[in-house]
Amino acid sequence: MYLKYSGITDIGPSRKENQDYLVVAGKLSNRSGEMQKSRIFDIDAVNYPLIFFVVDGMGGYAGGNKAAELVAMNIADVYLSMKKELFDEQEWSNKLTEISTTVSDIGSLLSTPMMGAALAVLCFSAEGFASVNVGDCRTYRLMRDIFVQLSTDDTSPIPGSGGLTKFLGGIERLPLNPHFKFYSYAAYEGNPERFLVCSDGLYNTLDEEQIKSVLKEQLDIELVCQKLTARTRELQPQDNYTFIIIEVGVDKIY
Repeated sequence: MYLKYSGITDIGPSRKENQDYLVVAGKLSNRSGEMQKSRIFDIDAVNYPLIFFVVDGMGGYAGGNKAAELVAMNIADVYLSMKKELFDEQEWSNKLTEISTTVSDIGSLLSTPMMGAALAVLCFSAEGFASVNVGDCRTYRLMRDIFVQLSTDDTSPIPGSGGLTKFLGGIERLPLNPHFKFYSYAAYEGNPERFLVCSDGLYNTLDEEQIKSVLKEQLDIELVCQKLTARTRELQPQDNYTFIIIEVGVDKIY
């Protein structure tokens, strides 16, 4: 099986700083407008998990950028030490609770006690893939014409209330219990499947049908990434937006 990816993080036209981070196959980036160009992996031959994630700092509180940076750097460090543990729900709960506590402690020291961040992760191996999230960053899956959200939003069900019910950091020091799901692949010869990891700056600008229509296009993954970026920019997003597109297929193209 092969895996290809491409992604971008962008400050957008309305914000003064980029509080989003992305990590693609272990490489961390916060540089606005810098596209992470496609790389191809043979999943069956790689003896370590391939991890992709997006972190979104909470812009409503001071220190959102610092919180996002801390989360991104800590998970990048965790990735270097975790292998099979990346597919264990309890290990994710332990690690993210530990990282959340670190963000809380530093927030207190910096007099920004509510600083925090949302997170969404996809992690791939030869046996299958895991989706992990806390907050309102999302993961999606496209299987031919079926487009589904894998992640669970930690947002209040009360219309107009806003805010997150769960995130990394802040003043709560409880076990984080992230949303974790493990799946088998559905790709087959001639029909790869595609995945999306994104911050709310993307899906609050484009609706799911608009995102799906771009992901379905029979183009190289890098061109799909460029097209989705162009569509988002056209609509003048009110937030930073970050996304990673991943394609998994069984054809021998690597």
